Amino acid sequence: MIDSPLKHPKSKAISLVSLPTRLHLEFELHMMKLESVDDSFFSFLPEDWRSELLPQWDHLKSTSPVFTLGSKESIHCMGIIFEHEPPRLSRYEQKHASQYRDYVYLGYLYTIPEYRQQSRARYWVQIIKELYKSRGIWLAIEDLGLQIFYEKLGFVATEASYQDERIYYLPPYSL
Repeated sequence: MIDSPLKHPKSKAISLVSLPTRLHLEFELHMMKLESVDDSFFSFLPEDWRSELLPQWDHLKSTSPVFTLGSKESIHCMGIIFEHEPPRLSRYEQKHASQYRDYVYLGYLYTIPEYRQQSRARYWVQIIKELYKSRGIWLAIEDLGLQIFYEKLGFVATEASYQDERIYYLPPYSL
């Protein structure tokens, strides 16, 4: 069993779901919603992500929960749902943002390297889809290699893309 050095922060967290794993793991996966996250929590993110996120985090954190997926002891995958206001957007995203005014914005989805290719991000997105199904979700990718990942999860690409940037969305739905 790999034990990530990234531990759950001591901030208030709400356990959302324990996933019975079909991956033959020695532990269950747990999805947590972190209520209060300090800047230091993001130390494991790539430097370019931190330099983009941290200057705006104080303004956004009260309406942008951080969701983590992992064992009880460590985080394997995390992402942020911007419920009311997206983070600073690129020009390309700004051009399309008005179409997704009532949607939540999914950003900074990151899997710790030793847990990649183990379906962690897929499980994370599936739970987020269920939690936000009545709102709809949108996001932008800057790595076109992620297209297949989001399309397999039901996200639809916008017609236009700009350089290596593409917008995906999942319309609101109900069961």
